[in-house]
Amino acid sequence: MPLNKAKSYLEDVLAHKQAIPFTRFCRGVGRTAQAKNRHSNGQGRWPVKSAKFILDLLKNAESNAEVCSNL
Repeated sequence: MPLNKAKSYLEDVLAHKQAIPFTRFCRGVGRTAQAKNRHSNGQGRWPVKSAKFILDLLKNAESNAEVCSNL
């Protein structure tokens, strides 16, 4: 997935506009209409802490790539 798409997807997860589908460890996870669009079982959530952490990692990697390309 391109960087811009990944960042916008994670920002949508933080804003509760798109859910992340849970397929493996999904016992007790409720169904949501947003997850039906991406996976057949419809189980999904909006993991805020994980989305923030990965979004920060992506921003850090982007800034590191910009610095390395300028050298």
